[in-house]
Amino acid sequence: MSPNPAAIGIAFPGQGSDLLDARVVALLGADSVTNLVEHAGRFMGIDLRRRIEQGDPMVARTEVAQPAIVAISLGMFRHASELEGPATFAFGHSLGELSAAAAAGCLSAELAVELATERGVLMAEAARHIEGAMVAVTADSLSQVQAWIAQISRAHPSGFLVIAGRNAARQWTLSGDTRSIEGLRQLTSALPVATDGAWHSPALLQAQQRWRERLSSIAFAPPRGAFVSQGMLLTRADAVSALLVEQFTEPFDFYKTVERVKAEGVQRWRICGPGRLLRRLLRDNLDSDADVELLAVPMASSSAQGAHA
Repeated sequence: MSPNPAAIGIAFPGQGSDLLDARVVALLGADSVTNLVEHAGRFMGIDLRRRIEQGDPMVARTEVAQPAIVAISLGMFRHASELEGPATFAFGHSLGELSAAAAAGCLSAELAVELATERGVLMAEAARHIEGAMVAVTADSLSQVQAWIAQISRAHPSGFLVIAGRNAARQWTLSGDTRSIEGLRQLTSALPVATDGAWHSPALLQAQQRWRERLSSIAFAPPRGAFVSQGMLLTRADAVSALLVEQFTEPFDFYKTVERVKAEGVQRWRICGPGRLLRRLLRDNLDSDADVELLAVPMASSSAQGAHA
């Protein structure tokens, strides 16, 4: 498709975001961000805003990080009101798909924050019951990754090791039990991913069932704007709900999603939330001169501007 000057790709970060970054505190300068962060704090029963401002290490815990990231991300989306329109394509990285669903009008920002809190608790509980981890690897092909998995599985038949996602053409993430992950790190130059558990894997099967039951009580609306996930444009409410359930145990394909958004002629890319890591991942999928902007809160202005990489 030819370039569409009016189109904007709006990206929402996942749990790997650094909430202890000083820039995150600056985002609290936007009332819309503060309001949602305080809403998350009330729902959790803690002063979340104060903990973020003080750099409390507890905000990196799954059960706190997930609602905090969603609150900040959707607060920035509200702050940057010019992003709302028919030519916007919302997409996210893992947890960020919950934020993207709200940005596309499938549920309110407040409900998304509450669900992120419940999601984080379920995943944190799962991580305490089944020890696991995630790593990032570079590979030329899917078959190469599968060969590594087969080799580790033969060495550790009682464990598990699965593809958790694909971030770029040659960038993959894997989840597994601790022993299998250690075996993989000895076999390849795998790098640890900052999570508390083996997300997007069978380790979350029980948590997934409880999450499915919770989401079954939510009346999701069909996307009003374009919502892209797994390389597909979602148009039905039941597809959104199914996505949010499936992602607990199924791999995410950020690479395929970005390729689909590119195919829509998008030339401008905006990131809402604590997205320094997401900015790097996005740039890994785009031309070196791509217009990628990490939205920030100006010191002396109420309008959203960007911090270019």
